[in-house]
Amino acid sequence: MRYERNYDVVAIGAGPAGSMAGRAAAQNGCSALIIEQKLDIGSPVRCGTIIINMPAYERKLNIKMDPACINNQFRAIRDYSPSGKMAQRPMMATGVNRNIFDKHLAREAGRAGAHIMINTRVVGLIKEKGFVTGVIARSAGETLKIGAKVVIGADGFSANSARWAGLKRPTLMTHCINIEMVNVKHPDPSIYTIFLSPKFCPGGHAWVLMRGNDTANLGLGFIPKYNKEKISLREMHRRFMQHPVVSKWLEKATPTAMWGGAWPAGGPVQTSVANGLLLAGNSAGHIWAHTGAGVTMAMTAGHIAGEEAARAIKKGDVSSQGLQIYEDKWRATIGKSMIAWAEATPTFLDMVSSEKLIDKAVEEIPDVFSGLISVGRGFAEPAQQWLAAQKSK
Repeated sequence: MRYERNYDVVAIGAGPAGSMAGRAAAQNGCSALIIEQKLDIGSPVRCGTIIINMPAYERKLNIKMDPACINNQFRAIRDYSPSGKMAQRPMMATGVNRNIFDKHLAREAGRAGAHIMINTRVVGLIKEKGFVTGVIARSAGETLKIGAKVVIGADGFSANSARWAGLKRPTLMTHCINIEMVNVKHPDPSIYTIFLSPKFCPGGHAWVLMRGNDTANLGLGFIPKYNKEKISLREMHRRFMQHPVVSKWLEKATPTAMWGGAWPAGGPVQTSVANGLLLAGNSAGHIWAHTGAGVTMAMTAGHIAGEEAARAIKKGDVSSQGLQIYEDKWRATIGKSMIAWAEATPTFLDMVSSEKLIDKAVEEIPDVFSGLISVGRGFAEPAQQWLAAQKSK
């Protein structure tokens, strides 16, 4: 087949996974292209982001963050029950502006030698003899056939690349809505606050994420099948803002932006590799299931994908067997924590199924309850034991 352009590696999407993949491939001697459908990388913003232990990821991935990305430093996470009871645990994390952050990663990919196409939408994969050999893209009314030895599907929760390749996509999804507000009077902006109630976030949680002293993201995420009352997202958010704690902080606040989205809630996919194709980021379920935290997982998976794509190309074997080391590596590094989060999700959903249960858990087992929400691993078993004891009463 004749291609308009040819690259060693093509990454679909210029989010954290795609940019890190393109950067790593270019650093390892490959010609790399990142294709982004937006006109402006990072905009519109789809989520607020906190990164736990950012310096560790800077070292692991050999990348320095632009200080302009940072909007806050957090020291703790606090969980509020429906009646206002609270549990708290330390959490050292950095708040980042995703529009600046995503663009910074894309620029770093460009500086490493990767090419970037914006305002270009991938509409399909090209396959020859059972291998993915490129992508079909639409740009400025033109249809382009772009050849690639390896395609990296970093196209977010839509995961079209997985569908086109015949791989299973993440199915269980958390739907979310965020409203940015200004003039929020939070008593301590260094505390990330979580709110729980089936009345405004069935099968999920709500949050107030401060982005500086008086600007905040107020959001909530829920799993649709737990929304028995069929409450609209807008109504959920209205109820959330009426919470006795939140309403005090919002007395003089006003909205400046709103956006919605979704994230995979069922853990990583079973297979992220095919002949000539790798999946990274949300398209592979690389996220902590019931919290929606996935930037560092996406960055790590993208980095590994770029490195292993380059290695396979140099060896001349881009079959699924030749690329399998990518999956082995992400499972050995970020996979364990993601699977632990996914395994803890059913316990979390049981725990937040009633207001009475949430209030009692915060009062009786605050450390376990907070750990189940913010840490995941190691807290599911004691939470299950407590739940079993409640059911036997």
